[in-house]
Amino acid sequence: MNFGYYIKTEREQRGWTQPEAAIKADIEQSYLSKLESGKRYPSEEVFEKLVKVYHINVAHLEHKIFAADLEKLRDISSVRSFLLGRHRRDHKLRRSWFALGLIMLMAGSSLAFFQLAQDPSQEYMRIYESWSVVPEDADFENADYKEYRRTFWKGTSKEINARLDLDIMLAKSTRGGGFYSKVEGGIRLYRPGMLHTQKTSNRDLFLLTLGSMLMVGGIACFVVGRHWR
Repeated sequence: MNFGYYIKTEREQRGWTQPEAAIKADIEQSYLSKLESGKRYPSEEVFEKLVKVYHINVAHLEHKIFAADLEKLRDISSVRSFLLGRHRRDHKLRRSWFALGLIMLMAGSSLAFFQLAQDPSQEYMRIYESWSVVPEDADFENADYKEYRRTFWKGTSKEINARLDLDIMLAKSTRGGGFYSKVEGGIRLYRPGMLHTQKTSNRDLFLLTLGSMLMVGGIACFVVGRHWR
């Protein structure tokens, strides 16, 4: 609302007529009428009289009337002091938002870029192959492995496929020339195959996410500081 309508509502809330309010404020009724209609704005002397009669709190006045009307009262010392104090507070808060945003942006970008800069490392794995399950009484220790292998792959494709029950294991450490593993129905002989390499990431997903969130928060602080009033 404008200032004129504000003092009119204050008068009406107290149940005063215009002449009664003019007498209490020690001003002309015609002058009060022009103030209430928005045709004029009070001088400093008249404003202080209205403040005293209506118990106006200048700090609360900004929440009651339009900002443009408050600016029109700027020549009044009490209003000017309030506006200057508010401006200093707003400027200080704006700088605080910018400082917080800068800190969050720097911390977040450092975390995120550090994690993104981590090169994946290579991990070497040995492949061990087992062609089939063999009876538990199979003697691989005494039998010639080459002969066993030759015998296993002997025959037609259909016969080989009938025997074949391939199982592959990956081991981070070398387990010699082979090892046995007891399974249902017999045992498996695992023999070393190719060396397998795989890349493992050294990036910490939590730190990467935290860095991204700090960056977004920093940008949000800049936006708040830019529009702070």
